[in-house]
Amino acid sequence: MNKQVTEYISKAPNGHREILEEARAMVHAQIKDVKEFYKWRRIVFFKDKELLYLRDASKYVAVGFFDSSKLKDPKNLLEASGEEMSHMKIKRLSDLDKPQLKEWIDVLGK
Repeated sequence: MNKQVTEYISKAPNGHREILEEARAMVHAQIKDVKEFYKWRRIVFFKDKELLYLRDASKYVAVGFFDSSKLKDPKNLLEASGEEMSHMKIKRLSDLDKPQLKEWIDVLGK
């Protein structure tokens, strides 16, 4: 685990910290040999290329995807921030759709 990433998470407010920790653990559990970096004021997960990121915003945690064109979004959870990038906003840990996030991590981690 990257020390800068751990420090970034530790400075997040209560509620957000738990979301960041849970999402981080899910990525590491599902993508073998994934690397994490603190880059562009966010946590970036990398394996051969940038896959996804976590960003603590003032009112939510953004879980973003660099190549979201590969992702199916039947629940319309994703907000587009470009043609290939999108993110979902999580305000509380209970809002995190873990099965959906797991599916997306699996798709991107292949």
